[in-house]
Amino acid sequence: TSLPILYVGLFDKSMPSNRLIQEPKLYEGARAGSRRFSFRIFMAWLGRAIFLSSLIFFFSIYGLELALTPSGVPIPGYTVIGTTIYLSLVIFLNTKVMLLAQYWTSTFLFLAIFSIILLI
Repeated sequence: TSLPILYVGLFDKSMPSNRLIQEPKLYEGARAGSRRFSFRIFMAWLGRAIFLSSLIFFFSIYGLELALTPSGVPIPGYTVIGTTIYLSLVIFLNTKVMLLAQYWTSTFLFLAIFSIILLI
């Protein structure tokens, strides 16, 4: 399930390598103390992660409280709840990685869809 994330981290580039070597000023945005990596931005991402994971958790808990088996018996156990939450997170995060990727290649799309299908 981590294949799309690894693929984006390793192969997603905003510029060709030869241009980055020719123009070292392009690396200034990645330096320590940059506005791109400030404490405020880190806390915003942390807050967003907590909010979205809480949203998935509470929707899963509420949805499974209403769920019944075909015979009308409530679905028991934390295993079902945990599996539902994990599956929701994997699908959500793979979709988010797909939306944040700068380039969609056939390999990337295959890995993203394959990792979700493999989990199911």
